[in-house]
Amino acid sequence: MALEIINLHTAQDFVDLSKELGNDYPVRRILYAAEVTGCNTAVKETGYDDEEYKKEYELFYKNVFKGKPPADVIRIHLFEGILSNLSEEELTLKSKDDAYLGYFTLRPTKIQRVCDAFISEKVITDEESRFVFLTCKIKRSISIEGVNFEIKGFPYIQQDSRIAACAQCAIRVISQFLGWEEGKSSCLTAPDITEKVKTISNAITPDASRQIPTSGLTVPQMKAALGYLNCDPILYDYSNIKPEELFYKHPEQIIYRYVESGIPVILGINTATSKHVLVVIGHSFNPDLWWRYVSESYYQLPRSGTDARRHDIRYHSSVDWIQNFVIQDDNLGPYYFMERSLLHNNIACILVPLPEKVYLTGEEAELKAYDMIYRDRIETLMNNAVTKLATVGNPNAQWLTMYINHWTNKDLVLRTYLRKSEELKGEIDKFTRSASVKNSIVNTPMSKHVWIVEISWPDIFSHTRKKCGEIILDATADTYLNNAILHVHIPGVIMKKNAADELEYVYILDDDQPFRHLYRKKVPIPKHLPMGSIA
Repeated sequence: MALEIINLHTAQDFVDLSKELGNDYPVRRILYAAEVTGCNTAVKETGYDDEEYKKEYELFYKNVFKGKPPADVIRIHLFEGILSNLSEEELTLKSKDDAYLGYFTLRPTKIQRVCDAFISEKVITDEESRFVFLTCKIKRSISIEGVNFEIKGFPYIQQDSRIAACAQCAIRVISQFLGWEEGKSSCLTAPDITEKVKTISNAITPDASRQIPTSGLTVPQMKAALGYLNCDPILYDYSNIKPEELFYKHPEQIIYRYVESGIPVILGINTATSKHVLVVIGHSFNPDLWWRYVSESYYQLPRSGTDARRHDIRYHSSVDWIQNFVIQDDNLGPYYFMERSLLHNNIACILVPLPEKVYLTGEEAELKAYDMIYRDRIETLMNNAVTKLATVGNPNAQWLTMYINHWTNKDLVLRTYLRKSEELKGEIDKFTRSASVKNSIVNTPMSKHVWIVEISWPDIFSHTRKKCGEIILDATADTYLNNAILHVHIPGVIMKKNAADELEYVYILDDDQPFRHLYRKKVPIPKHLPMGSIA
């Protein structure tokens, strides 16, 4: 293994390096994104022993008679600023400055060269970003000359079209994401997936196509392959749905709920000539979107929170403020934006590597929460609570009154995501301001995973990114049984089940004003603020 410093001072230097490294779309994407992030140094590591290419070589490339590529690969490391030498002192300074932007590893082939990459999220966002959220990301430690560099992002691989097509690449990066998240050093490579499909194909349906060179995977093969990753994949198939029916299926909402849960989603799309697979790993957020405020009033379109089976349901989905999804496209590179409006003309399927024993889907959880919000006699409960709180001069009465106004107009916003209950309870200070709500949630028995449906209304959701309450649901619940609701919180009121499985409610007398959405802001909320001060 040998290291070489390449200083990049001008735009032409990046163009020249791209040409030297093959000039594929992903190479250009990575280098040019790094350039505008402040990259001025590339470190070329030759003779790198890469797990992915090693498997590709053993399975295919070593058997090529003429023009057989070598077995070695090179890895390119990227740094912000100038790295003058590779001494431990210089590298340590770079590590302390968080100057490492990631790496990409190149096959020794003429085209489709990127066999592994992990690029920092800093090329599209930063810790204080208001508009872009890479919700599916992990932290990795990369060692160079014995110095460790911490980096956050999502893995990437480019298909070589011999051993791996887009489907194998999608499963490969999800395998890396899930494996690294759990601290595993070994993950399925694309050749591993292709090999396993040989067995899967015979078990599912005979396939006349050859496994090598690969022609890709069918959707059932992809779903079965995900089963090797200790998850319980769920498939949403849109291949036979008419466009007018798709409008009410809201595939963009389905994608968002899982991606916002930190679960990368495989998205199948139709192209002009074939089908293709992308991996969705994040989204944008735009509080200033005009369309949400005029779609109903100007154009008489139904509100986005509408279920095809229940046309009486009316609320706003939080996805109204999501304009783009962040995707990995193995053909083009990492961290592209895809407009969600494109889904209605191009979507073929959604495949979600759902955690095991999560039986309730995101759309079922949101529908159950809506039914809970509009349950019989809840209006009487809320009006009694306003009277009670107002009598004692509690400021929560005004927030509950505002909530009731939006509730009456069916003008609420719902935002749904999955969370591990231990994480929710462990970070409860980031979830709510009220000590009463904190104590109630912490003392509520929960399954390993819970669905959280945050409740808001348009102004506070979009402009100040706040929620006024939430409903917590058991993710292991049976959708056909009314046993999913674990905890309900609206302004000034807590409702939870007692030992007899009946909902009881208590008034909240400490500060329960709307609170920032989870994940929306990295800066912690100051503790011990006076009641009524803005969080």
